[in-house]
Amino acid sequence: MDMIRAIVTQVDEELSRLTDERRSEDLPGLKPLEIKVLGQMCLLMDPVGQSLNPAATRDIDALLMGDLPAINIFRAVIKSHNLVFDELSKEIWLPDAAVFIPYHSSEHLIVSYLDSISALTSKAIKAKEKNRYLIRRGLEVFGKPLEEAIVRYGGDINYFVAGKLRL
Repeated sequence: MDMIRAIVTQVDEELSRLTDERRSEDLPGLKPLEIKVLGQMCLLMDPVGQSLNPAATRDIDALLMGDLPAINIFRAVIKSHNLVFDELSKEIWLPDAAVFIPYHSSEHLIVSYLDSISALTSKAIKAKEKNRYLIRRGLEVFGKPLEEAIVRYGGDINYFVAGKLRL
């Protein structure tokens, strides 16, 4: 997704600029900002997840690890793209088999995104009503591995496959 690539590039450039400023003022450097993207946005970052045609979202769910100035740069950049950071991201339930896929790595910034099966499993277990169509489409694309993950974590697969969906 072009917007995500633009955000990552802009955050990386801003972090590089801030690091140069801090060095010129003999201030300590910053540790690299690590962003682990969750939720709908990770589906948009995954080539297979994109095939699900997930609804556009205006918020970003992510786990952020880094120094406050670096996190503030990330927040400012996404705001400039008319997005908001979901402050409750750290409360999102993740399957214990969740895997984060590398997306970008530099001296200042590390970005990864949650694998699509884990993202869909999380949605199926914790927000099944609003994600019914998306999960059903995910089952068509990912098949048995997604079905098994949903069942493994206590989800009702029949909720997504039985009957006709009301759209």
